[in-house]
Amino acid sequence: MSRKKKEEGPKFQFRLSEEELKKLIKQSNEVGLSKSDFLRKQINGYNPTPKISEEFFNSIGEIRKLTYLLERLHNKLEELGYVDEYELKEISKSCKEFIIGLYREYIDPKLKKEE
Repeated sequence: MSRKKKEEGPKFQFRLSEEELKKLIKQSNEVGLSKSDFLRKQINGYNPTPKISEEFFNSIGEIRKLTYLLERLHNKLEELGYVDEYELKEISKSCKEFIIGLYREYIDPKLKKEE
């Protein structure tokens, strides 16, 4: 499968100080873009967000599994009459809110609650 080549546009060059270049390289690497693509995004009003590590997504998956297991345990204990329904529902709710908070903080800042 061949990849389409970007349409060539006018070429523009400019100078940066050593410190500015280091910042550009650092910021473009953090978001996984080339320096040119990073600058294009900035010029067009888009502020790229840093890449989220695979470890972060694995952790979210593990938290979801634990939440699911808590819910199953809650349901089974409730069937047997051994559970304080309200307390376990609050624990489950807290886990879900924690996951949502992580998404708000690290993945989609637009979802952050107004403070």
